[in-house]
Amino acid sequence: MDAIKPYVSRQAWGLVRLQLLTAARTGELVIMRPIDLNMSGTVWTYTPESHKTAHHGHRRTIYIGPRGQAVSGNVRGSNRKQRPQHEPGNRYTRDSYRRSIDTPRR
Repeated sequence: MDAIKPYVSRQAWGLVRLQLLTAARTGELVIMRPIDLNMSGTVWTYTPESHKTAHHGHRRTIYIGPRGQAVSGNVRGSNRKQRPQHEPGNRYTRDSYRRSIDTPRR
């Protein structure tokens, strides 16, 4: 996975690392919000509102240990372009996450 690091944004690389450390599905990570995290213990827990087996009545808990907690997201103002082609969205979608890995940065 380190081979793609130079070609993806810092935010996408953070998602890749978090996905590897937690075994979470892409769709679960791109909808994660700070309010969804239980940070009361040494290992944080994340219970996604929607997930692959929710329709079966299953509950999903994702555990985020110290290495996953250290993965930082976007630092305010660090990824601004002077004239962006597109306005940024609120979050990654599964498709935009995939495209950010498939398409090298320019």
